[in-house]
Amino acid sequence: MASSRERKSGWSRPWAAFFSAVIILGGVAVSLGFGVRLRAALERNAESRMATSSAAVQTAVTNELGRYADAVRLSAAALSALPDPTAAAFDKIAAAVGEQKLTAVRAMSFIAPAGTGMTAYWRGLGATGFTATPTAGLQQHLYTVFSRKLGSRNAPAVGTDQGAAQAVVDATRLAASGAGVAVTDAYVQLADAAIPKAQQQLSFDVIVPVAKAGYVSLSVAATEFVTANLSRAAGNLLDAQLLTRAGTGTLTEVATVARNDGNGFRRTENFSAGERQWVLRTSASYQALLPNAGRTDMVVVIAGATLAVLFGTLMYLQMSATARMEREIKAEVAERLRQNHLEEPSAPSSVTTGLIPQPPETVSEPSTCGDG
Repeated sequence: MASSRERKSGWSRPWAAFFSAVIILGGVAVSLGFGVRLRAALERNAESRMATSSAAVQTAVTNELGRYADAVRLSAAALSALPDPTAAAFDKIAAAVGEQKLTAVRAMSFIAPAGTGMTAYWRGLGATGFTATPTAGLQQHLYTVFSRKLGSRNAPAVGTDQGAAQAVVDATRLAASGAGVAVTDAYVQLADAAIPKAQQQLSFDVIVPVAKAGYVSLSVAATEFVTANLSRAAGNLLDAQLLTRAGTGTLTEVATVARNDGNGFRRTENFSAGERQWVLRTSASYQALLPNAGRTDMVVVIAGATLAVLFGTLMYLQMSATARMEREIKAEVAERLRQNHLEEPSAPSSVTTGLIPQPPETVSEPSTCGDG
């Protein structure tokens, strides 16, 4: 009987351990599931934020390119309305453009194609010091006639043959063909050719033709342009690379701004501006878009796992205590039954004294005395 009870009680501890393990493993699995879902939700939110920021940068770039085009178009229209473009008129127009505080603008120039007697002609219109200095070996010559510095970089020198810059030649052809506004490929301007290469910076020009006279060109520092628009639209959140499709159809880099580690979320935006196709590639690190994600999902997993372990341990202790209590109660009951059994009175004997024959009791008669 006792061995049967011991076997029955012996299953309690393994079963308690089994159920506790199930609870702990189940709780840990649920915690991991919540952590994974939380991470996925955070990443979706980060991707949405990335898309919004990239769209904002694209909008900023497009709007600024539009401002450049409007400024140059209006300037060219003003010069076209004159009988002849003069230095005084150009200076007034360039000063007005400078007051617009356009982002990363370097200089504004008026460029004229080569022509017979052009040095005397343009000097007569106010281009003091102008001398057409052709670069050997070129099929087309384009000379800087008027120039005004609008930023921190040097403006093209008067008399410089811009035909030496193929990007300028291609853009003037596109503008003259009816496009109206043309944007050059990014290139090192001739004004920067003499400075150390480490200090050189890519630029691009926005060019509009002036009727029967030449072209108005607005020079923009490419890296400053991208950096300013990137910071304005997205702060320090994103890195960016701006590319444009060259006349050959290949993508050429305009500028790259890298301030983070570059690993994480990436996005590409394609858009058109200034008769060109542009590609804006943005990226953001996980730390920038998800600064606390690693800690958040780990806290959820650790907290859930801890609760599961605590609950499983409590269940194990409770089940073990219940089994132990049952064993103690059974032992106590058995002990009392044993003691009660020992304390019960003995059964009466089968031999009684009443069955033993007793000798007859002798009755003594009183003695009599004879009378006689």
